[in-house]
Amino acid sequence: MLRVIFDTTIYGFIAKENKEDRDKLISSLKSDRGFIIYGFSEIRREIKRVNKWISWGAISTILSLYQTLIASEYQNDPRIECLAKEYFCEYSKLGGKKQWADLRVDLMIVACASIKGMDIIYSGDRETMCSYSRWCWPFIKSYEKVNLQRGLRTPYFLKYKMLKMKVGIYKKIRL
Repeated sequence: MLRVIFDTTIYGFIAKENKEDRDKLISSLKSDRGFIIYGFSEIRREIKRVNKWISWGAISTILSLYQTLIASEYQNDPRIECLAKEYFCEYSKLGGKKQWADLRVDLMIVACASIKGMDIIYSGDRETMCSYSRWCWPFIKSYEKVNLQRGLRTPYFLKYKMLKMKVGIYKKIRL
């Protein structure tokens, strides 16, 4: 059984799909007993905070998707916050320049996934939660080093495209 968590961006990507693909994606994910999606309270809060960029109707749709897809939701706790801060300290030692406030939620999602033993984080974030970008290496190195020291397993990071491929709705456009 795969235990996964979606970054906030994934719910937005799903909401943007055409109705047919969105319905197929939701149906496939909900019926796959070997693929369990967990939520995290910070993701719910982040979805609610995006109102300066999108309409309330879109936020409502994304929140509904979140609630529909997750099996259960983990709450933030001091262990998650502490681990996220350790990631940030290690990232800073590696020369990272971003501020804690800009990275907090992403680092906490990774900390939650690591502490709770998630297998995969699906993300559209090309900086803090990917394994295929040169901009991501300070984050990946930070997660791996801190998790190794604490006896935690670092989850795999996969793109939204991989989720679409899993359910058979990925369409490669040929020019």
